[in-house]
Amino acid sequence: MRLLLQKVSCLLIACPTLVMGQTKQGNYETLPLKDLSSFEKHTPNWTIAGAVSMHPFTASKPKFQPGAGILVGTQGAALTSKLNVSDLRMQIEFMVSPGASGFLILPGGQKILISDSYRHAQLDASTSGYLNQFPKQNAAKAPGLWQKLEFAYDAAVPNLPHSARLNTLNLNDVNILESIYFETQKSFEGPQPLGLEVTKGTIAFRNIGYHLLQDRKPLAINHLKYKVYSDSWDSKTYNTL
Repeated sequence: MRLLLQKVSCLLIACPTLVMGQTKQGNYETLPLKDLSSFEKHTPNWTIAGAVSMHPFTASKPKFQPGAGILVGTQGAALTSKLNVSDLRMQIEFMVSPGASGFLILPGGQKILISDSYRHAQLDASTSGYLNQFPKQNAAKAPGLWQKLEFAYDAAVPNLPHSARLNTLNLNDVNILESIYFETQKSFEGPQPLGLEVTKGTIAFRNIGYHLLQDRKPLAINHLKYKVYSDSWDSKTYNTL
């Protein structure tokens, strides 16, 4: 029985996987992928599919089925959203072909690298999740598998002009970057579109969810009473503290 399970597992890994379109994403608003109407002027290197399969080991041409829910890009011009954002939380799932690479372009021009770095032994500027700094670890999965990228980003930092901040960046539920500040050429002047770019191979995207963080107010605690105790302690017993 154990040998049979091992053979089935190997077969599932070795064979291309056919994966269908998007599903609901928690408390995120979902960017519609019924067609390319969610994006500005697009070029032939972008298309919508209902299902996609990519071989995990060879750079054979990916296979698609008609439908909706999956955005597929190949090397060429970047695609920008009609949605304009500033500070946000975002989650996106992606699948890369062997050797593929591309970027998720944030408001202000910062770029999160998406790449086939599954077999990379060292962290460098080609490791998936790179954003002007090396990620803390290589959390990439093999080509042909769906992966999840989730982050929180501030396009402008209060009281710190010409700067942006990445609060957290998780790849496949692993925290790979946090509290990273970026210097920008000019102060943020309002919401901007998101961008997707494929620089090599094929990358598929689905379940693009976002949560805008506009008009945020800090948490306030009112009517709080407290007492400060000195190092010598005002009380000899702890039960009165």
